[in-house]
Amino acid sequence: MSSSSTSPQHQTISAMFVANAAPITVNGGTFTLVAETSSHETALDILRKHTKMRATHESGAIPRCHPNTRQSIVSMLAEWARNRDSSRVLWLSGAEGIGKTSIASSFADFMHTEDNCVVASYFILKPDDNENEVAYSDSKFLIPTIAYRLANIVPGLMRYILSSIESYPTIFDQPIEMQLRKLIVEPILSSNLEFQSTVVLDGLDQCDNKANISRLLDAFPAVLSVVSGRLRFILLSRPEHTIEASFDIPALKSISTAINLKDEVDDATDIRTFMTDSIQQLKLNFQHCTGLESSWPQDTHALVDAMMCSKLLYNFSAAQRMAHSLKAIYSLHIMICSILANAELCALLAQEIGQ
Repeated sequence: MSSSSTSPQHQTISAMFVANAAPITVNGGTFTLVAETSSHETALDILRKHTKMRATHESGAIPRCHPNTRQSIVSMLAEWARNRDSSRVLWLSGAEGIGKTSIASSFADFMHTEDNCVVASYFILKPDDNENEVAYSDSKFLIPTIAYRLANIVPGLMRYILSSIESYPTIFDQPIEMQLRKLIVEPILSSNLEFQSTVVLDGLDQCDNKANISRLLDAFPAVLSVVSGRLRFILLSRPEHTIEASFDIPALKSISTAINLKDEVDDATDIRTFMTDSIQQLKLNFQHCTGLESSWPQDTHALVDAMMCSKLLYNFSAAQRMAHSLKAIYSLHIMICSILANAELCALLAQEIGQ
């Protein structure tokens, strides 16, 4: 009969794996530490590295509509999102400064207050000349960010997206239409989950890679036809030629609704609300400053009416420029009053500097 023996060193090391064992010090020998890492954790880490959450509507960097304005267009978008019979794609176009980004983010905020509503978003942004802000005009982050948001909002969807990444580890280097299929469409189909989601993509015209956006739009008819209404898109952009050309293709045109925002958003009541609130806020901000008459303007509504009658406030962009100009005038006025009020001190300082 054979017998086996265990060396004292092996017995000591085995004690390390006994529950509640006392601390043991092992001197000498060569040891190899084998760490087991979950493949799903690895896939999730990789997915996170390819997302840009600051480009979503949850980010504080994305502008919103002024309170109590643009309510009609936001309500219209909400009705489209609720209606299961709506088109699969809604394209809102409009000139620069008309408020597309603010409308998109306000719509997403509004829909998050409703039950059983799934909204994911990505805002393709370029920084202003005077802002030290990161630009998200690279389309390589677009689909991974949307996939990550859907995975966090739709219970049970995450594991199917992560499984797809494990099966296609190079998916983030693939064309954008392939990413759409592997990271979003196929996981939705594999999950058999029932939900209704709306994806908001703003600033398509701001994307550095125009060809990528064209390929994405060209892929919509085929991929959206198989998800049974669980995935729809609201797209916002300027009416650029390449985007218009994609929507002129019959396959995309047949599943889309196009709206020109210039016919929807420049409501006189909204502009009046914005300017009235802006002037009142200026008064609150500067009422403590020397030399500023607290009674100005004596009739805010009359001032706004005069601006509108003179066509100074012909749209929201003009109203925003006017508000910025008034703020600059206020600031200059306060600075001049402060200098004059302290003229004697300034003279003394000038004399000291001259010496």
